[in-house]
Amino acid sequence: MIVRADSLPVEGGQLCGLAWLDGLLWYSDAGLQAIVAVDPLTGARIARLPCPQLRGGLAAADGGAQLIQIVGADRRLRVLDPYTGRQVAEYPNPRPGARLSGLHDTPGGTWMAFRSPSLLDLRRHADLDTILSIAVSADPADVTVAGGALVVADQRAGCLSVLDPETGRVGTRLLVDGSPAALTWDGHRLWFCDAAGGRLCSVEVAPDDLGFPA
Repeated sequence: MIVRADSLPVEGGQLCGLAWLDGLLWYSDAGLQAIVAVDPLTGARIARLPCPQLRGGLAAADGGAQLIQIVGADRRLRVLDPYTGRQVAEYPNPRPGARLSGLHDTPGGTWMAFRSPSLLDLRRHADLDTILSIAVSADPADVTVAGGALVVADQRAGCLSVLDPETGRVGTRLLVDGSPAALTWDGHRLWFCDAAGGRLCSVEVAPDDLGFPA
């Protein structure tokens, strides 16, 4: 299915992470080495947090009290206070040697997307042990949860795939205009970072596209 995306130009040229927090879009940019919060209607910058060594992947966590960013060549997890930029904690990559590429936090655990091998893990908050692991056919750039479904960004194919969170079965593939390097859900729309176009894009999704008919 081909879907139309509305775009929001933003500063930076290496967009690689995206999260929704307090009614704002927070994105990571490897060129800026910063996390930036913008108004989703106007694109006006609201905050900018320095974050050296950042890589792809950004998530709001702990009920919105924290941001988690993937950093360093080893893809470890850095926890930041979104209001001060202060580093709260840092944790090792739970799959050493694997390329951790995306994050999404839920009350039941944190979803993590990995490349090489191509996996989606749901991991416990307390110790990052695996609750569930799903093998996927394409390298996931990022993962989010929308309407009870997993949505995975496939940067190479230029699509967002809607998956059953228990089995990994693909329900819908949404082809988008751009190169989706990261994504998030604002409760109504999917947003993705277009790595090729230097913009944030939103996609309206029908409820049926997030379901899994028998």
